[in-house]
Amino acid sequence: MRYSFLIILLLSISGHARAEDFDLRKLYAFQWSNVELPSTIEEKRAIIDFIHSKDSLLLCEGRDSTEYEHFMDYVHFVHINGDHLLDVIYSGEYCGEGVLTYIFLNKGSSYEFVYKDMGEIKHLDIQSKILKEFYIEHSGCCDDISVYAGVCTAYDSANNLRFDCKPGADYSWVKLPSALYPNPKLGNVSVEKLTLRMSPKIENSPYDENYEIHGNIIGTLSNKEKTTIWADEKDSKGRKWYFIQTSLTLGWVMAKYIKIESTKR
Repeated sequence: MRYSFLIILLLSISGHARAEDFDLRKLYAFQWSNVELPSTIEEKRAIIDFIHSKDSLLLCEGRDSTEYEHFMDYVHFVHINGDHLLDVIYSGEYCGEGVLTYIFLNKGSSYEFVYKDMGEIKHLDIQSKILKEFYIEHSGCCDDISVYAGVCTAYDSANNLRFDCKPGADYSWVKLPSALYPNPKLGNVSVEKLTLRMSPKIENSPYDENYEIHGNIIGTLSNKEKTTIWADEKDSKGRKWYFIQTSLTLGWVMAKYIKIESTKR
């Protein structure tokens, strides 16, 4: 079974951020209701019409702009640049595979697109009506199994909203825990080599040439390698596993091979 997590491929970026810079707690805590402002059906219809007029990705075959209900749940009115006008984020389904995100500013008489990318927003940090950062999720489709994570920071240069975005570590196929510790623990590997797995169980099936993996193995950790521990879970045999984060990736390891050092706030 495929497991997917996050991808952030924003603007023109090279290189990868450290996985430890990505705070998983924000994903679990985010609700659109915490940042979204009241709007009417008519306002959402106008936004869908606007997107239809600017971008063919919402012009689905056999579907026209009168089918508002299909798209309106993905329209969110927010304040993101401090001018008190209702700005808009569209983040959700489109006519291809996967999801799509637009961010555009309300200029009074029109809207200005300031961001567009494949993926779905999963966290927004808005302070004093100004967008500070967001996380975006994009699960690979078809034969693309790569999944990445990161943070996009917003800044306003001469009233021109731009984003400084950093892709993060590889999370491909990783099974997420149902909940995280309120405060993750810090630890390190206590054996010479520790197997990192995509799910909390031992699965050493034969090598899969298509995906270049053995069972659910996605890597190994070295002795004394530092980890952030986000959750634990027991398998069918009662063995305890930790969901951990390193400087490069996330995954599951057997808990008995991790030495707890402290708690992270």
